[in-house]
Amino acid sequence: VINVSNPYLPSEVGFYDTGGEACGVFVSGSYAYVADRDGLRVIDVSDPEHPSEVGFYNTGGYAFGVFVSSSYAYVADGDGLRVIDVSDPYHPSEVGFYDTGDWAEDVFVSGSYAYVADGRAGLRVIDVSNPYLPSEVGFYSTGGFAFGVFVSSSYAYVADGAIRVIDVSDPEHPSEVGFYNTEGVASGVFVSDSYAYVADGAIRVIDVSDPEHPSEVGFYDTGGDVEDVFVSGSYAYVADDGAGLRVIDVSDPEHPSEVGFYDTEGVALGVFVSGSYAYVADSWGAGLRVIDVSDPEHPSEVGFYETGGAEGVFVSGSYAYLADGGDGLYILDVSHFTDVDENDVQKPRAFSLTVYPNPFNASMSIKYNLSSATDVSLDIYDILGHRVTTLVSEHQPAGSYTVQWAPEDLSSGLYFVRMKAGKQTITKKAMYLK
Repeated sequence: VINVSNPYLPSEVGFYDTGGEACGVFVSGSYAYVADRDGLRVIDVSDPEHPSEVGFYNTGGYAFGVFVSSSYAYVADGDGLRVIDVSDPYHPSEVGFYDTGDWAEDVFVSGSYAYVADGRAGLRVIDVSNPYLPSEVGFYSTGGFAFGVFVSSSYAYVADGAIRVIDVSDPEHPSEVGFYNTEGVASGVFVSDSYAYVADGAIRVIDVSDPEHPSEVGFYDTGGDVEDVFVSGSYAYVADDGAGLRVIDVSDPEHPSEVGFYDTEGVALGVFVSGSYAYVADSWGAGLRVIDVSDPEHPSEVGFYETGGAEGVFVSGSYAYLADGGDGLYILDVSHFTDVDENDVQKPRAFSLTVYPNPFNASMSIKYNLSSATDVSLDIYDILGHRVTTLVSEHQPAGSYTVQWAPEDLSSGLYFVRMKAGKQTITKKAMYLK
């Protein structure tokens, strides 16, 4: 659980090791429901500083995804759909199960139906009006491998290597009304208004205003390998694997264009946008990165919390729930992420450090912001941890500052710019090339 009330200085306030491999998370009320490979774990997060497991159910399969509706948790469990009664979170109990036949990858619940992306089998429509007796009422073999599903209005959009539009207005007789071959391997989909945004290695914008004739109206090759996409307003925020976070302007869906980019350093696998911030699950020894996207053209990292292997993130209210494959569920307090008051632009509200250009050869600029008056030290260290110079060592008022560094007798290589402001410290890497 990471407190991000000061987005520039996230700090852990709580943690719970789920013991398995947290693959998915859904937050409802005071509880976080975690698909933890070996089963469903119910974590009480009413006190984010002391998350505690109050219930567990061994699904017996391989829990990948979870969706909570009313008093039930619907778990995509590899071998099928399991319906878990969580009305008493302390004693979750399986009340229904349906063997989907293949490999349940994802689930989306709408009304009385659970729509399951079932691997090679395709889309299965399960009637869960009686959770004790879930029954398949409809099925459609998509012909590919169903990875993801998103339901909007009367249609289910299935990512199965391509995008298939399934009419589910009559759940007992789902029928494919539209198809679009994305050329890549479509593994995720997000629907907003009349467009489906598809992750298939790149970002494809599919016009689904006429579901029977979906057509690609926009395409953007990020140059990486798109893992996840979240659409908010006029922008699509893309978790682009090793490339980081990309901000795509989709105000004109026919001509999506990249307007901003931030290299997260790790492997960006998931993204969730709330307010002016993009929360990125940045795997491979990285963690949760908080990116300020109030100016989409210049996204900047304002907070970071290191975890073992972040895979997915969901933000609800004041907390970010991070599914970490190696550690479990992290709950991060993000209550203090606030936008800058337009009447207070001369006084930075947070503590930050930026170095540019990077790499550099002759000199580099070091820019930093102070939210309040404090003692400041700005030092340069070599790769062995030796301090090579001190650029600032004084008390400074709140404001923005820029310092130049022009190394003369130093060799090329990696250096570290370390700033300490009061009790807060931040470090940036800088590559010097002669």
